[in-house]
Amino acid sequence: MTTRLLRRTAVAAALVATLAACAPQAAQVDSSASTGTVDTDAASLGDVTLKFLDFSGGNDEVYMKKAIAAFEDAYPNITIERTAADFDQVMATLNLRLADKDGPDVATINNGWQSMGTLSKGGLLLNLDPYADAYGWRDQMAPTIQTEHEFTTDGATMGKGSLWGTPGARLTTMGVYYNVDKLDALGLEAPTSVEDFEAALAAAKDAGEVPIEQGMQEKTFATAPLFLLQTMLGDPTKITDFVYGNGDGDLAGTGMLDAAQKLADWSKNGWFNGDASGLDLEAGRNAFQAGTGVFHFDYSGSMAEEGVDGSKFARLALPQDDEGAAVAVGAPAAVLGIAARTEHPDAAAAFVDYLGSVEMNQLAVDSGMLPIRYDGVTLPDDGGVYSTELEQTDQVTQHDGYVPFFDWASPNMLDILGGQAQLVFAGKSTPQQLVDAAQADYDDFHAGK
Repeated sequence: MTTRLLRRTAVAAALVATLAACAPQAAQVDSSASTGTVDTDAASLGDVTLKFLDFSGGNDEVYMKKAIAAFEDAYPNITIERTAADFDQVMATLNLRLADKDGPDVATINNGWQSMGTLSKGGLLLNLDPYADAYGWRDQMAPTIQTEHEFTTDGATMGKGSLWGTPGARLTTMGVYYNVDKLDALGLEAPTSVEDFEAALAAAKDAGEVPIEQGMQEKTFATAPLFLLQTMLGDPTKITDFVYGNGDGDLAGTGMLDAAQKLADWSKNGWFNGDASGLDLEAGRNAFQAGTGVFHFDYSGSMAEEGVDGSKFARLALPQDDEGAAVAVGAPAAVLGIAARTEHPDAAAAFVDYLGSVEMNQLAVDSGMLPIRYDGVTLPDDGGVYSTELEQTDQVTQHDGYVPFFDWASPNMLDILGGQAQLVFAGKSTPQQLVDAAQADYDDFHAGK
């Protein structure tokens, strides 16, 4: 599950140029749907076959097949003809597939300017506002998750306007895991502040432990510590405003400079494993799961994978510099969009609605995934790492504290920050150079919109 999401962001920057270049030139943003009528009685729509394209693999694919079977049982008049491909293939061809008359009616897409922004601006996605009103979708998700699916109908602004995708029933967040036995052996409690966190890292180093086991080899995954440090040290509102193009556009004011400085300092202090630059994220994760390191930065579900003893690990409630309300960098595991050219918009909307239903959120929980909705869902209470993640995520939902992935701020932001994070980590660039490079890209993108 986590690998899929990570790969999702990994290719996004590389694909944006292709998406932009291949988008139909005559296409325009579709705002007409906002005035259309809808039919939410799926059983009365007659016999319909919907083509569905998604990138689910592994446990996600098992989940998706169960979800489709349940939908077809509920609405036997609607058949789902599913095509699966890996994320790279879906993202690389999505614009062409959505424009193809034989293409998918429903597809998994990505957030941010790299995917949803380009597709909605190109007129390839259906404006979902009328269906959101009819089904009450906006009331089923935290406002900060809803914002992640919005663009204005002129394609100029992200984070407000019309709804172009829905989150389904599965959520992914970034977090800090720790080895319970190792922290106990150090005589320490789980840190609740950045200061306590640094004290724990120093204590682990003094005791001969690897304070943080991590893989920094890939640009994309090198951003994991950087984004989490930024969320600990920065103002979530300023981070969010920057990503969505609001506020003063000052990247240094988002906590990024402080985060980059911490990354440089922690690397210099020897608080990461010595081979971090030569390991990919999965290798670092595997080493942590095998017992190396006290802490590890990763995505939700990483310690609840099959074959991993989840009782050995726990997840921190993200320490906040000001000890403020619970926040998390988080987004849906798979965003669902409807093709603007579909001949069956009502059936497609009924399918999308079902994938975000209480039943599907319960299926997500039963499958070891984080749900989007908690109302009406029965949660496990075994005290393990998964239960902890559920509890912490529920707190974030209640506080509406989801912070968007920072790389959504511009089409090239992920590539730039990932590369700079690697250089800062290796002592070959400075935190200020990281901020200057990202700021220049951000300014260029917004000046050219």
